[in-house]
Amino acid sequence: MDALLLIIRCLLAAVFLVAAFGKFFDLTGARQALEEFGVPGRAARLGAVALPVAELTVGVALLIRPSARWGAAAAVLLLTVLIAGIAHAMSQGRAPDCHCFGQIHSEPAGRSTLIRNAVFAAAAVFVLIQGSGPSVNRGVGSLNGTQLALVATSILAAAFALAVAQLWSDRRRLERDLARSIASTATPGLARGTRAPDFVLTPVRGGAGSLSELMRVTRPSVFVFVSTRCGPCLEMLPALARWQESLTDSVTLAAIFSGEAEEIERLCQENELSRVLAQEADETFTAYALRATPSAVLIDANGVIAGAPAEGVPAIEALIRSAVAQSEPRGIVVHAG
Repeated sequence: MDALLLIIRCLLAAVFLVAAFGKFFDLTGARQALEEFGVPGRAARLGAVALPVAELTVGVALLIRPSARWGAAAAVLLLTVLIAGIAHAMSQGRAPDCHCFGQIHSEPAGRSTLIRNAVFAAAAVFVLIQGSGPSVNRGVGSLNGTQLALVATSILAAAFALAVAQLWSDRRRLERDLARSIASTATPGLARGTRAPDFVLTPVRGGAGSLSELMRVTRPSVFVFVSTRCGPCLEMLPALARWQESLTDSVTLAAIFSGEAEEIERLCQENELSRVLAQEADETFTAYALRATPSAVLIDANGVIAGAPAEGVPAIEALIRSAVAQSEPRGIVVHAG
């Protein structure tokens, strides 16, 4: 047990000392990270210095036997605050840069960051409950050759595991960045003249939940893709509701939402939207090869993609005008007859 406590203390101390020195060499980045987590400007400037000082203090305290338990308690406190901050940001759909190890390593805060910090917190709780164990000198001096080799191997194995986990995380981040870079250069949407992909979604307003139901009336259709986590989308909803009401005889205008069902229902009620469908994830958004919200797709009366998708509110409004223009000749012919 003494050997295990010593290993855990040394590993935790190494983590906090590396985090502290990494932040000391990049105080500007540490301040920016705190601001991204919602800390006000002046408090963020103070915190950018106070946080690495606290981490340095914890790391040193964990190495010294009389203060190791206090160091473990402080480690639990710091990690709990960090976990709570990350969880709060994730609940709001944000992924601020954690800047956990300053210039040495940084990544968007997410599930892997939560798990890593939870493991560190559990290790600190273990030290807090079981006690400090031996001092570093005494602990190392009391080990025979086999035990010393086991301790060294355990530390190396833990360091290797952390390095592998970090490399795996970096690889996933680079893959996501590469995918976003490729997507940003690609032309969004399906080619003009392509048959519109069919879909079956959850009807929130209007009753129709599939492409075939929406296209029963022979006229152009505009599908506006929005998200409950998209600021420009939310700002556009009142105008979208007005368009749905005023253009009901010219264009089939449907909002296709992604997001939480309760939030979609609330937004529909607040903005009085009349025709709304909800995706399970982003399956229809992906099927139509879109890359951002808000976006809109124009489908002609024959169920064929009538042009490139519109991205952003002004472009969407122009696309809707184009759809109305397509329907006008038909209306004029009927009126003349």
